[in-house]
Amino acid sequence: MDEIDKIQIALEQSRETVKIREDLFEGEKRRNILSALRYASRYLHDVFEDFERHRAVCDGEHYIINNDCKTLRDFLSPDEPPELTKVQLQIMENDELPEMSRWAAFTRIRDIRKSAKNNNSTTNAAEINNDNAEAYNISGLNDNGRRFKAVAEECIALVTSTLKKE
Repeated sequence: MDEIDKIQIALEQSRETVKIREDLFEGEKRRNILSALRYASRYLHDVFEDFERHRAVCDGEHYIINNDCKTLRDFLSPDEPPELTKVQLQIMENDELPEMSRWAAFTRIRDIRKSAKNNNSTTNAAEINNDNAEAYNISGLNDNGRRFKAVAEECIALVTSTLKKE
């Protein structure tokens, strides 16, 4: 768990550097990098918090990871994200697509998460999927705005890809 905490802190420090050093990146690219680093660092923070708040119960030499440890469980054995998030994640993962499309998919994942976190009863799926679809109940589809390992990993991959092109 200490290593997870160190990685999370390193991501936060990287984010702060990008935030302070406005000369490194401009405009949308800068906002995307900051947002992706935040998502990944907050995911690792959530993993650590599950453990730190004793949601994982020590039973002798072993820990019992119950259903309250949603993020820790996802870290150890990744959950499949809800369908709307999964569709956007597939776009993020597609190296054949233009970088702008991949970042747009991440933005839609953030929007899905915000909608679920804010407990909006419905969100227009056409806004999220960019196609004609009926409204979905987001709060039931996205575990009330929780973050996912697969998205956090793809955030780091997308930031890395963006940096390589600089």
